[in-house]
Amino acid sequence: MRRKLFLVPIILGLLQFGAFAQSFDRITQILDAKEINAGQLSYLAATYLNVIDERSDEKAAFDKLKEMGYFDDSFSADSPVSLKKVCAVFARAADIKGGFMYRLTKKSERYAYKEFLARGYIPVNSDPSMHVSGVNAVALFNSILEENSK
Repeated sequence: MRRKLFLVPIILGLLQFGAFAQSFDRITQILDAKEINAGQLSYLAATYLNVIDERSDEKAAFDKLKEMGYFDDSFSADSPVSLKKVCAVFARAADIKGGFMYRLTKKSERYAYKEFLARGYIPVNSDPSMHVSGVNAVALFNSILEENSK
């Protein structure tokens, strides 16, 4: 009986480690991406918003954000995304209030990009149509969340 009770915490710990390992693998895949896609972008935003379980896959995250209005039918989970789309998704997920034009245009991608330029989150010489690496996407999101937490 004592042995069984002793093994329960160990087994629970191993199960928990397995769940974390899966999310670490997913984050590693995102960081390694030369160009982040809509599914990877969705995974970052959806886990932050807590609308999916971190063990969910990128397709489930994309489907959830599409349902919430973050993406239209022109996107699939595998679609590469531009910097301005990354800015729009992150701005909405982090509930960035933004300036007058951002609010007036109902949080358009163009003005999300301009808002991030004005806040210094992205370099002045960046191109809104460029594709974003996983490392840069995660760094951008971390910058936004860090400033929002102040």
